Amino acid sequence: MTKSLLTHFECLEDPRIKGLVTYPLPELLLGGLVGVMCGAEDFEEIVLVCEEKIDFLRRFLPYDNGIASEDTFQRVFDLLDAKVFSDCFSSWIATLIGHVQGVVAIDGKTIRGALQPAGRALHILSAYAHEAGLVLAQRLVDAKSNALK
Repeated sequence: MTKSLLTHFECLEDPRIKGLVTYPLPELLLGGLVGVMCGAEDFEEIVLVCEEKIDFLRRFLPYDNGIASEDTFQRVFDLLDAKVFSDCFSSWIATLIGHVQGVVAIDGKTIRGALQPAGRALHILSAYAHEAGLVLAQRLVDAKSNALK
């Protein structure tokens, strides 16, 4: 049986001071995911989706204090360890193999104006499930190339 989404994020540490947390990290993670899957493109829209879907969200977690503000979402997501978050997300996405229908497109992009420490351009390779509208994975690559390895 597939592990639940939040189980994949258990190793992600909450960077906030324990005892001063009003909105638990799992509630922010679930709210963020539901918001993005419903088409939200920024934290303000994530909050709007979560407020609209609060009854759905409470089927999984209590949300005793309601939905966090967009500032709280942004502050917490900015503080999370990006590498650990990426690993957790990739672990969850891997459980969707066989459940995602349609074509998975592989595409690389050079991010203009974003330089790595050595002065090289930043290159990202992405796997995108077109029918699901879901980015399955993204990885930094050393150089732009048309060759598969």
